[in-house]
Amino acid sequence: MNNIEKLTPNESVKAVCRNCLGNRILTEELIKNCEGNSIGCVLYPYRFGKRVSVKILQRYCYHDCMACNMNRNYVRDCTTSDCAAHPYRFGRNPARKGMGDARNLGGNRC
Repeated sequence: MNNIEKLTPNESVKAVCRNCLGNRILTEELIKNCEGNSIGCVLYPYRFGKRVSVKILQRYCYHDCMACNMNRNYVRDCTTSDCAAHPYRFGRNPARKGMGDARNLGGNRC
């Protein structure tokens, strides 16, 4: 497991932003002046740390990175090893693998 696979979804957004901005140190001024909104980056609203869903990272892979028009095969076959969004490309959080879904556990919920 490399360091990218250990990033949380929010840390992954920061890493993708850092890569997009030329791997510079992210300062508040640099993030504020990001032009991602003008190019339609789906991660733009999350650049200041707003909690991001893994589905947003999946959308980034489909639209912004691979531009594959929702073709799962392109995303499934992606071989990159240095993209912070890669572990989330299927819209699932790999850190939650095997944890189950609270809705499917049955029983009474308070």
